[in-house]
Amino acid sequence: MARWKKVLPCLCLLLAVSGSDAVRAQVDSADDLCAPTDDPCVVATQVTVLPGSLLDFGERELQIRSGGRLEVAGDLDIACGTLAVDLGGRIRAVSDVSATVTVSATRDIQVAGSVEAPGSAGAVTLGAGGAVRLLGSGVVLSVNGNGSEDDGGTVELEGLDVEVRGGIQARGGATAGGGSVEITAERDVVIAAEVDVSGGDGDGGRIAVEAGRDLVVEAAASLELDASGQGFGGDLSLDAGVFDEEGTLTVLGRITARGGTNVDGAGDGGFAEISSAGGCTFTPSTLALNGGQPDGSGGNLNLSCGENGAASTLGGTVEARGTGVESIGGEIEIENGGPLVVAGSVDASGGEFGGGSINVFSPGTIEVEGTLSSNSAGGAAGDVTLRAAESLDSRILLRPSARIRADGTSSSGLGGSVSLFSCRTREDNGAEITATGSQGNVQVVGVNLIEIAGGIRTNPADGLVSLVYRDAPPSIQATAVIEPFPLVVRDPALPGCGAEPTGSPTASRTPTPTRTPSPPTPRLTPTPTRTRTPTATLPPTRTPTRVPTPAGPEDTNCDGTVDGTGSLEFLGLIRALFDTGFAELCSTTDPNQDGRVTAADLVALARLLRP
Repeated sequence: MARWKKVLPCLCLLLAVSGSDAVRAQVDSADDLCAPTDDPCVVATQVTVLPGSLLDFGERELQIRSGGRLEVAGDLDIACGTLAVDLGGRIRAVSDVSATVTVSATRDIQVAGSVEAPGSAGAVTLGAGGAVRLLGSGVVLSVNGNGSEDDGGTVELEGLDVEVRGGIQARGGATAGGGSVEITAERDVVIAAEVDVSGGDGDGGRIAVEAGRDLVVEAAASLELDASGQGFGGDLSLDAGVFDEEGTLTVLGRITARGGTNVDGAGDGGFAEISSAGGCTFTPSTLALNGGQPDGSGGNLNLSCGENGAASTLGGTVEARGTGVESIGGEIEIENGGPLVVAGSVDASGGEFGGGSINVFSPGTIEVEGTLSSNSAGGAAGDVTLRAAESLDSRILLRPSARIRADGTSSSGLGGSVSLFSCRTREDNGAEITATGSQGNVQVVGVNLIEIAGGIRTNPADGLVSLVYRDAPPSIQATAVIEPFPLVVRDPALPGCGAEPTGSPTASRTPTPTRTPSPPTPRLTPTPTRTRTPTATLPPTRTPTRVPTPAGPEDTNCDGTVDGTGSLEFLGLIRALFDTGFAELCSTTDPNQDGRVTAADLVALARLLRP
């Protein structure tokens, strides 16, 4: 009996504490969770919140410490001055339908633990008047779909600054779509962790990041928008300098938005719209917008930087490839408002339906140190175009390590097209431009100057290399290797340096509409997004040779007068090829129907009508 007398007070105290916790375990207001004067309000145990509750702490701080839990079988709203979820703390909303967690803080939000809303299309929204920081070492925010048919949910982060150093997951099931992550900051955004919106047959999800000033995707970051099965890769939007024209974009991490693989019809690669008012350092370890096998098309990349005229660098590995046998390459558009250095690998190659397209534009200098490829394995290679054409200083510089390729890589492949247009164009010794395969075409335009010291190659039998100038004939160095012998064309109609050429791209920050995911439909017959129809194979042709300049003057520029301003050396070549003169050409041939015969028409004729 004496022993029970000692134990009984302890048992009564334990029951009293348990009874107190039981009361706190069912709450629907902030005052149920802690005293109205408690600041901070501390949660260190598991607490069940009634669905649909609003926990309003005013300007007070809410701390959820290690071991602390807020659990709700439905929706939960929290209003506070500051929220801190420590490592080991958790906020979790679960429901058979979508559940939501919404936090509004007048100051800062910091999460090192976790905030979760799993299920079907759950949602987590964190908005702060100050900073939003995710600092955990693992997954901090999770809105994954639980089952194979559950779409990923939605995450929205908004604050003065946003820092993502803990992971975010909004993954969909095997037959569903990925979720959505939207990050908005008045000033800066830093991402240094995984953000995963991968999906299944219902396509990859969406990631949209908007920074008023600077946006940084660090090397440790991984943005994943992949799909599986017949799903398309997801949609990515990165926008820096929304409120500050000096705002910059830095991308060092890994980005993937790959289409799924399925023998009945694979998914296409995703879409990426990336822009910055200031300069960009865009050197991702990998940016892959590749289509799935066997027939998924490469995706689309629009990269627009330096609206304020700042310099930018493009490096790393950038791909929008069709990886399967029956695929076509994607489309890559790169534009910078100031000098641009291309130092990495850019690839829009495809399979038997052809290579894609790569277009690079700058009003200043484009300096290529890396590789640009739009090859094809079995079909027609694609197009690579570089244009630097709006100022007196505009130039294209191909350094010794530069490689520009539009090759038909199989025995039946057609060569593609490579076009360079600038005020001054120079290819260093060691650089290479190739459009191998039948009927490949390389055109180099330098209004004031063309210097060739490297290699240019197309098919010697029916390919074409043309060097077009206005002011000074090309300078071809002893180290240059050009196959076949080039057509050298003087075109007085070329716009002068400093004048914007007709049809040249202009800077634009109008976002491209996001693709709305649609349910997959079986494809019994592969259907490419675009096809290239090969032209009839031409018979073998002789290699042009230099012809002595005719003694008499001709109207070689088709301006109606004989004034000696035409290209006499080109006249000789035309006579050798066609056994005719410019008078007949001017009166009977205008292939592009622009009302005049210029070098563009003559190059086309030379390619199609060689005897």
